[in-house]
Amino acid sequence: MALKKFTIAASLAAALALLSGAARAAPKDFSIASSISAAGNVDELAVSNDRFVITLDKSNKRLSFIDSWNWRLAGSISLGTTVEAMALNPRQDRLYFAAPGQKLRWMNLGSLASVPFNGSPDSSSLALQSGVTVLTGATIEQLAVIQPSGSTATDCVLLTALRSGIYELDWLTLADAGIVAKDGPLFQSVTEIELSSAPYLLLAKNSIYGTTNIYSYYCTDSQVRENNPVILQPFDSGGIAINHDESQFVISLAGTSAVNLSLFDLEGNLLDDFELSTTVVVDKIWFENFSAEPNPLVLFGQTNTLKALPVVSSAFGTTATAFSLATVPSSLAASSSVDGYVYVGSGGTSSVSILTPNPWVSNLKVNYTGKITADTFKLSFNYSASGHSFTISECPSFSISPANCRAKLDSGSLDGSGSAERELSSRDLGDGEHVLGVFVNDNKSPVHQGRNALQLSIDLVPPPQKFKLDFGDSKLIISFKSPDINDLAKYEIYYGTNGSAPEDQPEQLDDTGGSGEPVSPIIIENPEPDHDYEKVVKNLSNGTLYYAQIVTTDNSGNVVLSERQSTMPQPVMSFTDKTHDEGGFSCKMASAPEFAARGNLPEMVLVFSPLLFMLALKIKSRRKR
Repeated sequence: MALKKFTIAASLAAALALLSGAARAAPKDFSIASSISAAGNVDELAVSNDRFVITLDKSNKRLSFIDSWNWRLAGSISLGTTVEAMALNPRQDRLYFAAPGQKLRWMNLGSLASVPFNGSPDSSSLALQSGVTVLTGATIEQLAVIQPSGSTATDCVLLTALRSGIYELDWLTLADAGIVAKDGPLFQSVTEIELSSAPYLLLAKNSIYGTTNIYSYYCTDSQVRENNPVILQPFDSGGIAINHDESQFVISLAGTSAVNLSLFDLEGNLLDDFELSTTVVVDKIWFENFSAEPNPLVLFGQTNTLKALPVVSSAFGTTATAFSLATVPSSLAASSSVDGYVYVGSGGTSSVSILTPNPWVSNLKVNYTGKITADTFKLSFNYSASGHSFTISECPSFSISPANCRAKLDSGSLDGSGSAERELSSRDLGDGEHVLGVFVNDNKSPVHQGRNALQLSIDLVPPPQKFKLDFGDSKLIISFKSPDINDLAKYEIYYGTNGSAPEDQPEQLDDTGGSGEPVSPIIIENPEPDHDYEKVVKNLSNGTLYYAQIVTTDNSGNVVLSERQSTMPQPVMSFTDKTHDEGGFSCKMASAPEFAARGNLPEMVLVFSPLLFMLALKIKSRRKR
């Protein structure tokens, strides 16, 4: 296998890139937006599926889970054993740990996908597996995981082992059933190893006799294979990082007069150098893509700062932007490039800093404690800058994009005040639990979008039930249409003759017991929404004034009373009995005063219209004569 010699001169591609102003731009939109405390020290970090930020506290043997959906510490679990290193596989569904006894252990993270909004990870479903013994007489210090191209089930785990003061690089491939393949060291007898991985490729840097060698590896389901190595000499070297598209890497090199960050392609061609204001090589380097940013960033720590340097094509920017931290950055993990957040752990602290170009949405709340019972409520939030726009959406299964939510509730522009308050309709959402997402974008090109979310509970009091009360011969007809609400538990229809019963005590309407059928109250259990109901009460006394009132109860026990109505049952004489008895024709003619007393003008017209018609014909015939 041929070795490629490192060339100090910059390539022509790098020289051309230096002429581009865009290539030299600093990441001005980025900032440390906030920080969140884990349940212990942050020694290592990982991000699972753009949601949970997982931190490892080695001394306390604990994992913490920070939920980035609403920026909170969601819980922590005990590992029950000491671990020295942690690595997440590219599919983000399994964490690997270097454990005592030369063991490789792992934790399946599949259950995190089903954690509800505002929920906590279930420790019983995140048990640390017993694992496998991979080495004897050695200590595992670093882990990295890649996967075969096109594979959905196999992980290729590479690990550095310290044996009698010298290092070696070992590997094994695993699937759900356990170890698929395992073989001897890829190299050994070196004084230093540093690993950096992309999804399908791993870089391993080793040092021996003042020479830095960089090897790249890919894997199949059953084997790890080596690409052509790169030899860099005679430099002292520090950290190394490969970019996500696996085309370039950055390494910290100390020459005779300066320390540089050097950008290479995977063939070993030097693309660009960036001189650092230090005489010590940088140990920690990360090469990340952010959100909609067109250019990746090289991130590295110096003293109590994290510095970010853009890379455009084959050149560094001219300025590294510094972000202040509590201590030296010790660990870093990024969400996907779609999401655009990088999480930074500061050595010896529980703080996780959040670096992002996205607008920051904070202090999200509603003007209610407990369940919302009013028809409207107010939602307020703070935002990081003016000139932004917002969208508020209902997201039953929360998504980092409003396009994947159920419905847009509100949207608009944000002024320079830094805070917003919007009034939303509880009726539009309906009873139950709701997750609302607030998404803010900066209206730039490329667009950066920040997010936050909350969960609220709505328990609306149902509206008073409107109804129509008609009379018939010895009967009442009560009809109404239920509202389009799924939360109704029952209706109670009260009727009776006691007009002095208090409005809030409809059960006293029927103080004498009465003889109506069905008896008061008439119960309708689990009413259908948006449904027409009609109840007929028979066996009542004509000429007696009856009262009716409907009590509505919802599933939460809220009780609402309707207005009270009254009418008087009496015989109705017409061509068709409108009281729902069998139709027929009545030959009985009532007197005009009797009709007037009943106040039934249509029936008076029906009775007298034949007489009026005959009278009109007679008058017409006389005029013709």
